[in-house]
Amino acid sequence: QQLEASEREHAKDPARLINLGQTYARLGRTGDAARMLMAARDSSRNFDLVLANGDVINSRDAAELALRNLNEQIARR
Repeated sequence: QQLEASEREHAKDPARLINLGQTYARLGRTGDAARMLMAARDSSRNFDLVLANGDVINSRDAAELALRNLNEQIARR
């Protein structure tokens, strides 16, 4: 709800889009998840993100990785 509510102020923020995509994926909303991840990947904005494990990755690369993982999950069904 917080991610969706922040759309007005941060609509094109790649980190928000990635997090929203991951949330949608966990909820089974794979189409919405894919749209958010593709928007983050294709965004004109990008920057480095620090992942939960401490790794640093560019937001475009993180979105692409999340999108590949989503596609693999869908393929396994």
